[in-house]
Amino acid sequence: MSHYSLYWYPADTDFSSGNGWPSSWANHQPYTNKLKARLPSTDAPSTDGKRYLEQSFNVVQQLLKNQGYSQITINDNPNYKDHAYGYSAFDFIGGERAGPVATYLQTALARPNFTYKDCVMVSQVVRNGSTVTGVRTNDTSLGPGGVVPLNPDGRVVLSAGSFGTPRILFQSGIGPSDMLQVVQGNSAAAANLPPQSQWINLPVGMGVSDNPSINVRCRSLR
Repeated sequence: MSHYSLYWYPADTDFSSGNGWPSSWANHQPYTNKLKARLPSTDAPSTDGKRYLEQSFNVVQQLLKNQGYSQITINDNPNYKDHAYGYSAFDFIGGERAGPVATYLQTALARPNFTYKDCVMVSQVVRNGSTVTGVRTNDTSLGPGGVVPLNPDGRVVLSAGSFGTPRILFQSGIGPSDMLQVVQGNSAAAANLPPQSQWINLPVGMGVSDNPSINVRCRSLR
C-alpha cells in the first residue's frame, strides 16, 4: 500500500527464506486471504464500477502489447511480475479511500481496552537492556517526559513504515553501529539515545526490498 491509495497484494517471494525471512513465513496465504477479505482491492474504484479518462492507459496498452507484454488484473496475479501490465489497484471501498483506517481501526475503536491518540509522535522505545519498558512520545500528558509505560507482559508493535520504524529503533540505540553513530551526531535525535555501552547491534533496515511499479499519468497541455 502506498500514496494515492495504490494497493498491491504480496508476491510469494516477499516472504521467502531467500530474502532473509524465517521459513515458517513462506506460507503467508492464509493470512493474506484474511487481509483480502477485510480489505479487498479494486481496479475500478468509482462508485459505479466504471473507469473514466482511460486515454493514457489506452496509449500505453498499445505500446506494451506490441512489445509482448500481457494485460493482467494486477492483484489476481501477484506473482506475475515479468512483462505484465494492468489497471492500477486501489484500496477504495464504496468509492472512498479505505485502508486500515476504514477497516481495522474501526474494529479497534470499539474495544474497551483500546485508546487512540492523534498527533502523537513516537521518538523511541524506552528499554532496560534488551527489555522494552515503555515508549517515548512528544505528549507529556501521557506520562513523565512523554513516556507511556509498558504493562507487565505487554508488547510494543512498531508500525511506522519502512523509514519511520528504523528511525525509531535507531533513536532507541538499536541497529547497525554506523547508523547509531549518525544518530549520535545529531543533537535533536540523540537527546535520549542510550549510551554506547547499551547499544544493540542489529541489522535494522538492511536487506529491505520493494516491488516497484510504474504508474503513467497524462496531462492536457491546453
